[in-house]
Amino acid sequence: MPTERTLRLATGLILFAFATCHFLSHATSLFGMDAIEGIGRRIFLAPWRTIAGQCILFAALFIHGGLGLRALIRRRSLRMPPLEAVQLGLGLLIPLLMIPHAANVRLGSILYGLDDSYFRIVYQYFLTTPFTGLPRQFCLMLAVWIHGCIGLHMYLRIRAWYRGAVAWLLALAIAIPALAVLGLNGAGWDSKLRATVSTEFSQQNGPPPAGTADAARREALETLWDRLCVAYVLLVIGAFAYRALRGARASERVRIQYPERPVLVPKGFSVLEASRWVGIPHMSVCGGRARCSTCRIRVTSGFDQLPLSTRNGLDQRPERVQPESGWPLPPVLAAPSPHEDVVSRLIQYTF
Repeated sequence: MPTERTLRLATGLILFAFATCHFLSHATSLFGMDAIEGIGRRIFLAPWRTIAGQCILFAALFIHGGLGLRALIRRRSLRMPPLEAVQLGLGLLIPLLMIPHAANVRLGSILYGLDDSYFRIVYQYFLTTPFTGLPRQFCLMLAVWIHGCIGLHMYLRIRAWYRGAVAWLLALAIAIPALAVLGLNGAGWDSKLRATVSTEFSQQNGPPPAGTADAARREALETLWDRLCVAYVLLVIGAFAYRALRGARASERVRIQYPERPVLVPKGFSVLEASRWVGIPHMSVCGGRARCSTCRIRVTSGFDQLPLSTRNGLDQRPERVQPESGWPLPPVLAAPSPHEDVVSRLIQYTF
């Protein structure tokens, strides 16, 4: 359980660090295309262009995405606060926006030897596909940044120092993508100007003539990313279909006694999910990630009947939920354990 949460956090931080370097690289084009190649690509992106950097980056990408999809499948209910819903929706959207860009830059370079410089990429977005590729790229940047910022906010909001630093962090969170977008627009205008005054620039970075080997490679690359996008969409549809099938087969209900009223929920819900499902307010500062203990509940009977792994797994922060909280009975977290389906047993044994 702690390993999965730690791994998801670590990979998310790696991906956010890459996004930050990428955005800062884009921002250097405020000083011209030569600056973005000389400073952005060769300094800010240099660590990520090494073999070790690319291995770390792609490993983090697949692990973070896989764990996110696993968390979606494990959820018994999709009722959640708006901020969590935005993060989840963007997390599902990002791969669909990212596959064409990653295929064009990385796979194009690895499989077909295409130039991955800013000159070719910017020319393609601003001159070749200004109505499709360019809006998709800006949407990708926005989705990645908002998704990452929400994740950092959910992680840091329980830290004592965060409240005092939030204004400065918010300023950075707005300034970095704003500078990146302005820089890319500047690079686009620079590219258009160069293409206007130099036919050689257009020949080097523009689309190859039809019928040539380069054109065939570009077409094969586009076919590849289309298939990858279809595969990803089918994967997400499969995840939702599995959830729907599981929900349809879950006929058994369990009773939870809230102070307000007793409720019946499908077996397998966490208590936090049950609260959200029936519309009962339930504090969860970290979003049910078992980091802050604010979703803790009081087990009024049967705590000693819970499996030892369940009791140990749910009581993550004993120093925060001990007698100073004023709770005389054993407290446990209402968030689910990512390691095993312990909450269904918690409900079964205690409510």
